Amino acid sequence: MKRHGSVLMLAARGSLGKALLVCAATAAAELGLFWAALGRAAERAAELAALPPEEAAYRQMENAWSLEQVFTDSRISWVFALGLLALCAILCLNGGGLSGGRTGYTLRRLRVREQTVGVWFAVYGAAVLVIYWAFQTGWALLLCRLYLYRADPAQVNAQTVFLAFYRQAYLHSLLPLAEASRWVRNLALFAGLGTTCACCAAQLRHGGKGVAAAVLAVIGALTFSRETGGFVGDALTMCAAAGLSAWAIWNLREVRRNED
Repeated sequence: MKRHGSVLMLAARGSLGKALLVCAATAAAELGLFWAALGRAAERAAELAALPPEEAAYRQMENAWSLEQVFTDSRISWVFALGLLALCAILCLNGGGLSGGRTGYTLRRLRVREQTVGVWFAVYGAAVLVIYWAFQTGWALLLCRLYLYRADPAQVNAQTVFLAFYRQAYLHSLLPLAEASRWVRNLALFAGLGTTCACCAAQLRHGGKGVAAAVLAVIGALTFSRETGGFVGDALTMCAAAGLSAWAIWNLREVRRNED
């Protein structure tokens, strides 16, 4: 059991600090973008207040000061996507022989089967991505508190944040509330990314390439934010995660077979 713990420690030592830097960088970027979006929303609200009542009532339909619109205007979902891609790259290179050089030698000294190493690296990678998801959800809730602090009291009520997590695609994908398919989609995506990134790292150690990890990472980054009710899209992402994970495992077995 001590050897298995050593594999996890090796995985964490090679990537945990970089993963924390990604979390910090995305949080800083999101705060800046959200603050700027709040400023633009306040300017639009001031412009509406200066208009004649009839025109102001017509243009108020834009609802520029709503929490959902502020999150949409901030483009925070793209920062999340870039952070996800960065984490996947870190996990692929972690133990892949490109960033450490001595990782393969260390793993051989531990006398742990290659398959077992892959399982632990996959579990670790999936855990890192789930923690990133949880961190981004908590950070989004803090940004919601910032909005409530700055917004016009007439524009908010006790249901403002709750409704925003149903109406806004990025917020709903972070915290799907009652939509079970989105919860399963997220877990399947992160489990698949953990598996494909671990296979990618192993393939790099053996001179192969981790195409499946790159494909799934791009799919996850581009399709993570979806409106409520996207069951078909969620199902397609789950199928992609399962299929690409199976492909990555098969490719890794082929690389090892060719070596033998």
